[in-house]
Amino acid sequence: MGMERGTRRRLGNRFGMAGVVVVLFVGCGTPRDEVGGVMIGETGVGVTGVGRLVPGDASLDDVARFLAGMPARGGSTLDGMRASGWWQEHRRRMDALWDQYEARRGRAIAEWRGNVLGIVDGRHYVFYPFSGPDFVFANAFFPRASHYLLVGLEPVGGAPVLGELTEADLRIGVENLYDTIETNLQHSYFITKDMREDLVRSRLKGVVPVMLAFLARTGHTLDGVSPASAGGDGYHFRVRSGGGRQKHVYYFRQNLADGALSGRFLEFSESFGHPVTFIKSASYLMHGGGFSTIRNHILDVSAAIVQTPSGVPFRYFEDGRWDIRLYGSYVRTLDMFEEYYQPDLAAAFMSGRYPVAPIRFGMGYVFYEGESSFLVATRKAIAF
Repeated sequence: MGMERGTRRRLGNRFGMAGVVVVLFVGCGTPRDEVGGVMIGETGVGVTGVGRLVPGDASLDDVARFLAGMPARGGSTLDGMRASGWWQEHRRRMDALWDQYEARRGRAIAEWRGNVLGIVDGRHYVFYPFSGPDFVFANAFFPRASHYLLVGLEPVGGAPVLGELTEADLRIGVENLYDTIETNLQHSYFITKDMREDLVRSRLKGVVPVMLAFLARTGHTLDGVSPASAGGDGYHFRVRSGGGRQKHVYYFRQNLADGALSGRFLEFSESFGHPVTFIKSASYLMHGGGFSTIRNHILDVSAAIVQTPSGVPFRYFEDGRWDIRLYGSYVRTLDMFEEYYQPDLAAAFMSGRYPVAPIRFGMGYVFYEGESSFLVATRKAIAF
C-alpha cells in the first residue's frame, strides 16, 4: 500500500565507517534440487573481516538472531558487536516492540485461534497471497503448519550475496529493519511505499533480512536458506519450531495480476495439497477484474479461507460450497477504499444466517478493536 506514515527516527547518519565487514552469503551456486516444481539452490552463511577481523563463522541462526535483536544461543563471533551500544539499543527497541505486539495482538490471536480455528489451524499448508514477508502473522494464526507459501512484489534481495557490510552499514541496516517490522506489528500490514524504501535504503536489501528476523523472533531455529524459482524469484527457509518440528517457509516475488501470474507458480502452490488460504490487507485487488485468476484459484483449491474484507468478495462464498462463520464487526472501510464497501457482507453480519462472534484484536486496514472483522470459510466437500 502507498499510505504514508509519520516521520521516522533515523540513527544511521550519525555513525561513521568502521573496519568490520560482515558478509552474509544467502544462496550461492547453481540450483541443485527440485521440489514440487521449484528449483532449490545451495546456501552458505558466513562472517569475515577486513581490518579488525571477526574470527570464525556465524551460523545462519546466529545471523537471524543478531538481526532480530536477540542474544546468541551460545558463544558467537558476533558477540563483540552485540556488546556495542548501538546493538544493545537495537535489542532494547526490538524487545519493547515485541512486548507491545504480544500485549496488543499476539496473545489475543492465540486465544481466538485456539477457540475458533481448531482443525483449520491443523492444516499442514498455509497459502498467504499479497503477504510480503509477513511470516509473523502467518505463524500467529497457523503455528502448527509445516509449509507456508508467502507471495508479494517486494524484491527477494541481492542473491547470491546480500552485501559486504561494515559495522556502520549494519547499524543503519538494523534501523531500517526495525522501521519495517514496527510498521507491520503496529498496523498489522506493511506500508508498501515505506517498505520499498527501507528495503533499498541500506545494504541489508530485500525481504531476506526481514524474514530472518521474523523467523527468529517467532521462536524458530534457522537450518538453511536456499534460492528458489517457481515462475518468480524466491527463497526457501528451512526452520525448526521451538518444539523441534521441521517447517518449510517459501517467499516468492510474483505479480498475481491477470496476464502476469505464472502458471508454474500456480502449479507449485498446488503441490502441497489443499491449503488454508490466509488473506489480509490485500488492497481489495480481487474485488476487480484484474485479479480474477488468483481469486478463482483460491476458491478452487482452498480447503479453508481465513480473511479480512480486503480478500475475496463475500458474494463468491454464497454459492453453497462453504460453511461460513463471521467474527468481529464489519463497520466501514478506509476512505481510500470506500468503493469496495460490501453491503452484502454488512447484511450477512446482521441477518442471523451465519454464526457471528466477537474478536478481541484489530486486524487489516481497519485495525482497531471493535471495527475489524474476519470471515472463516471451510469447504464442505473437503474432509479435515
